[in-house]
Amino acid sequence: MKRSMLATAIVGVAVLWQIGCTTVVVRQDPGPEVLLPAEFIESVDADTIRVMCQGRGPDQPSAVYQARKSCVDWVINNRLAQTPSEKQAYLANQTQVFAQLDKYIGIPGPSAASGSGRGIKSRSRISEYEIQVKIVEQVQEKTLREDLIEMGVLASKDSMLEAVGMPTIMVHPSKANRGSKDRKIMEDLVNSYLTKARWEVLD
Repeated sequence: MKRSMLATAIVGVAVLWQIGCTTVVVRQDPGPEVLLPAEFIESVDADTIRVMCQGRGPDQPSAVYQARKSCVDWVINNRLAQTPSEKQAYLANQTQVFAQLDKYIGIPGPSAASGSGRGIKSRSRISEYEIQVKIVEQVQEKTLREDLIEMGVLASKDSMLEAVGMPTIMVHPSKANRGSKDRKIMEDLVNSYLTKARWEVLD
């Protein structure tokens, strides 16, 4: 009986000692990603823009992936999110946005020999373990905006217009274009762009 009690006590002490010596690892949320800056290149059409961005990683695919995230992050912070609360809401939903990255931005291939257009523009090793790339790629701005509205990150256009009123834009050709044979073509292009962006166009 005494031996049985002694054995039980020894086992109990061993278990308590093991629990006391166990290291508890607490995983901390790293928070929003810190991404490299990007730069606007041009509007492709009313729905799509072209952006130059940079990324770092242990290899080229990882660096390109980070650069693509940088493009999308730049578009949200500099073109879509208009208020501090919208920017904060984006940071809270950043993981969800990046989980759909392929929906918003393409994967760049090799750059053209001329250096223009989309593609990987440069690749450089910045340390023994890391490389940096610069890419130019197209971002589907309209799709991104619609998804951010659906996530509750951005206010819908109707909500904004209700709050600030309906804005009006007047496009007026310069005097230098009077009588120009290309004037009608230019007017049609501007009207097409505004119509595609869902503006009401009046002649």
